[in-house]
Amino acid sequence: MATMQRNTARLRAMMAERGWTEHELARAMDIGYPYLNRLLKGQRGLGVHALACLRLAGIAWEDVVELVPTSPTPDAPK
Repeated sequence: MATMQRNTARLRAMMAERGWTEHELARAMDIGYPYLNRLLKGQRGLGVHALACLRLAGIAWEDVVELVPTSPTPDAPK
């Protein structure tokens, strides 16, 4: 089993590669800056809407999300 975890460092690196500020990324994603800021700080979940907006900016979700393996609990169904 695995959980999804955002890779904010990778997203910031992609912003730097493109010469984008947070405001420019928010504009490219067609979202408000406060929403993007909360996403980057981990105060908002990276749900379907945010992933779709990243795609609008030309960023694939696979580039900014990592699958982190989790240890199965003894009572977890198989």
